[in-house]
Amino acid sequence: AQLASWIVDNSAERKIAFATHTGDLVQNWVDPDQNDTRARVEFERASAIQSILDDAGLPNSVLPGNHDTKRALTEELFNEYFPPSRYETNDLYGGSIAPGDNSANFSTFERDGARFLMLSLPYAYGDRELAWAEEVVTSHPDHNVIISTHEHVMPKTLEVGALRSTNSRWVSRGQDLWDRV
Repeated sequence: AQLASWIVDNSAERKIAFATHTGDLVQNWVDPDQNDTRARVEFERASAIQSILDDAGLPNSVLPGNHDTKRALTEELFNEYFPPSRYETNDLYGGSIAPGDNSANFSTFERDGARFLMLSLPYAYGDRELAWAEEVVTSHPDHNVIISTHEHVMPKTLEVGALRSTNSRWVSRGQDLWDRV
């Protein structure tokens, strides 16, 4: 709550035009065997903290990290607390990857005459998200693109390509992102 409040309190002086959260909104929804009781308490707190930005009218976005999705096995709780409908009333919100699914989303904004596209991709994004991101970026050719994601620059190994894993942290698609988007 202190960080969100600091961002709001300093947005004018520091010219903060947009704030993005790059995931791990919660701690206890990372392992596949975890139940949702504790995670729901944490998601409720994370939602209230993110509301500090929403209530102040400060444009922002969120995306799910590995702790928000059981290492990319389910985005159900993330989408329950941070659905597209939460952001659709904001004029800067451009949309999400699918109805009811805000795991990948984008917003546009302008600052000092420069147009920006904030593209948010989830932890362990795959071909579906990359194809969607390609469409979003190509449909905004006059925007500077900023990509937010969660842990995408570390490869599992140089010999083995990235994949979604329940027992490994490294799921890099950084090169694919660079090449395709």
